[in-house]
Amino acid sequence: MHIHHRLNVNTINIKQLFIIICYPFILSGCGTIWGIKPPQLTALQQILVSTAIDRAAASMAITDSNGFKIEDIAQRLGKTFVEDKNFYTFEAKYALHAIKRRFLDLGVAMVDNREQADSIMEVSIGALGLDAAHALLGLPALNLPVPLVGNVETPEMALYKESTFRGLAKIAVSIRDMRSGKAKTQSMVNYGTAKVRQWIILLVFEYSVNDLMLPKEYSGLNHTIDALIEPKNLNR
Repeated sequence: MHIHHRLNVNTINIKQLFIIICYPFILSGCGTIWGIKPPQLTALQQILVSTAIDRAAASMAITDSNGFKIEDIAQRLGKTFVEDKNFYTFEAKYALHAIKRRFLDLGVAMVDNREQADSIMEVSIGALGLDAAHALLGLPALNLPVPLVGNVETPEMALYKESTFRGLAKIAVSIRDMRSGKAKTQSMVNYGTAKVRQWIILLVFEYSVNDLMLPKEYSGLNHTIDALIEPKNLNR
């Protein structure tokens, strides 16, 4: 029993001694890390991506082959059928619907039957995703193997940390005549972004801003941005 008690004391001392010795040799992290969108998104992540999609659709300028704005797009296109194959994910389906909304708002008639259409619209997705960049001055969180103890997780210690979370959408649209196959408009390629920025100063002071333009009743979401992107918060 006395030996067991002594082993526990030695184990604790080894753990503490290892952390004390290693910490001075850990270089302060100062750089940028770009992450790739995990396969499933939280609600706030979906807001970032869908807002980027909305902005890409809203910025779409509809012009003729000479670059001049088409005044009466509804008359130019007539009944329009939208190709909707290969749109399976949440983001892709939302992007397709955003393009439809854009043309419906302009008075274009949409039909579900290809044979009834005067025009065929094709939508392609160049990018729909989420990325993150972090700049850290301080000690990053580490998982250190300690002999006789196992792995020890050390907390992040940020004297200064800046994080940027960004939703990005690139959407292309082309419209052709149903019978002749000729283009009825100039092909359109549009981009949309939505961004959140967060700062941590001296470990405890946090501040964040975003361009999501959320309604007032959802303004409290601005204070939960710290759990926005990190993969550990996602269920695969």
